[in-house]
Amino acid sequence: MPLGKYGMIFHNYLKENHEKRFTWLMMNGDLMDICRHVEKEAKEKFNLLEKQLLEKDPIPNPMDTYESHRHRDMIRREAEEIVLKEIVYKVR
Repeated sequence: MPLGKYGMIFHNYLKENHEKRFTWLMMNGDLMDICRHVEKEAKEKFNLLEKQLLEKDPIPNPMDTYESHRHRDMIRREAEEIVLKEIVYKVR
């Protein structure tokens, strides 16, 4: 199963910033399992955060397509920033 966005970000982060840990996980055969776990956990957290943030700060004018898109994009960026900080850029 190929890695998704967050799994690849974690893989590259580990490879570039924690070489010994990366090598050790790769040699033990655990690297891809951990990357897949990070992918799954990050997606779940992102979806939950996106929903919570939209409930907290709903779209001001749902009839305005441009404003709706801009607002949702802002919510997604905020959720992704939290996911990257709390899940992806965490050494396991």
